[in-house]
Amino acid sequence: MALSLLPPANIPAYFDALKDKAMTDPSILLANRRPVESVFNYFEKTYIGVKNANGIRGAPTFQMETWSIYERIMAHHQIGNSTVEGFNSKLKNVPAHSSAQKVASILAENDRTYKTNHEFARSQNLRIDQAFRKSPQTATTENNRYLAVRNGAHGQTPFDHLKQLINHIHTPF
Repeated sequence: MALSLLPPANIPAYFDALKDKAMTDPSILLANRRPVESVFNYFEKTYIGVKNANGIRGAPTFQMETWSIYERIMAHHQIGNSTVEGFNSKLKNVPAHSSAQKVASILAENDRTYKTNHEFARSQNLRIDQAFRKSPQTATTENNRYLAVRNGAHGQTPFDHLKQLINHIHTPF
């Protein structure tokens, strides 16, 4: 997952470093070589692009630009699905034996709240995640992720840089 935090142009080199490290690690080679190799082959075919005999990568199933969140992080955009999580949380709080009318009422109230928030954000020329204050913990987490991604490897090997980026993947919802 740490690969998604990188600029798309850097992803293939980091992937190769990760694969090389995994495939030369004695603890992996003892019992798990085939399954690990299978995962890397699938990931390479689907998300990176397989190298041909000349070392040139073919097109992956999913272009790196579609799954890399590097640009979103650099633009300070929301990267999680906290809006959806919040909506699901409200639905989970509805008593199990509620009537369809009660559920419809809760859904309508949620829809009105979202539209009101959206209209307010638009009136301020902001996105919803900019218009409403984040908790200090969320703000700190997002800022630390931004700094780690922006600062890059700073002399680290690609493998060590990926290990450092792993600390910044989880987002509190």
